[in-house]
Amino acid sequence: MIIKKFSVLLFSFLALTFITGCVAHRGDRSYTNVAGGLYEHQENSYERVPAATIPLRKIDVDPAAEFSGNRTSILWGLFTYYDY
Repeated sequence: MIIKKFSVLLFSFLALTFITGCVAHRGDRSYTNVAGGLYEHQENSYERVPAATIPLRKIDVDPAAEFSGNRTSILWGLFTYYDY
């Protein structure tokens, strides 16, 4: 019974952590970071993509796409979607 109550409490805590305002922005909102890196989006970021990621370029998905310099990382940089 104690384990069941603890698991419900732990799940509630984790759900509230991700649902409530765990979003960090810079002043111009060109950078978004949710839950410490679970989801990260940068606009006009022509920085080099790290080697320790699984990259996906926008040009590979849509050959007629135009470059904007946006980069989105998911799961603390495990997957990176970029278009430059």
